[in-house]
Amino acid sequence: MTLEIKKDNETVTGLLKGRLDNASVTSFTESIQPLMAYTNKHIILDFSGLQFISLSGIRLIQSLQNATKRNGGYMSIRNVAVTVMQLFTATGVAAFLDIE
Repeated sequence: MTLEIKKDNETVTGLLKGRLDNASVTSFTESIQPLMAYTNKHIILDFSGLQFISLSGIRLIQSLQNATKRNGGYMSIRNVAVTVMQLFTATGVAAFLDIE
């Protein structure tokens, strides 16, 4: 699991690649820390390279979204693979995330 962060004036984009599973959730927790500094902006998570997400990974995404809301920012998710979207739908989390 890797996370590449790109910044411009109004948005911060995090490009996720690989599998966000139980084995990588600890390293991803550390990887998203730089994004926490931008929770007052628009954070875009690009899932085009994300192959799988576990329930632990979903919880981390939700915690980032909650921090963004608390700080007056906004988070959206783009390019979600069908298998990841199916998991979001099955768990009910799709209703709470802004998925473009």
